[in-house]
Amino acid sequence: MVALHPVHKTFIAKKPTPAGFPVKLDTISDHIRAVRMTRKLFQKDVAEIIGVTISSIENWEIKRSNPNVSFYPKIFEFLGYCVIQYVPDGGYKQTLWNYRFQLGISIEELARKIGVDGRTIANLNTGGHVSLITEWKMKSFLKMYFWMNHM
Repeated sequence: MVALHPVHKTFIAKKPTPAGFPVKLDTISDHIRAVRMTRKLFQKDVAEIIGVTISSIENWEIKRSNPNVSFYPKIFEFLGYCVIQYVPDGGYKQTLWNYRFQLGISIEELARKIGVDGRTIANLNTGGHVSLITEWKMKSFLKMYFWMNHM
């Protein structure tokens, strides 16, 4: 009689993603949903963490609406990372927009900090151009901000 030896096999498989998990992380809404589901949190938990209503989280996750910029700092804190994409050649316009979202400030607040009109900042977002003096003000503001915060 021949003795049979036990055979040990280890099967490695990717854990299936839960239903409703974003396929691609294209928007801030996708990131919120993905992190919430990964951490096994309820929408009410995320709403409490960020300081919004449950319906806000629901609407963001189904892309019915987008978070107000004032909530971005809390959202980034919840996510544990910033979803703002830095574009190496995006220039000062992209950098200003990133700065605005990271701090969660309005266009008017950003304009006030720079010393320009709010319509000027809004105009940049739609591809508009500004005078050389205004451009200089914006670039000087960014240089001062980065110098003060990265020393």
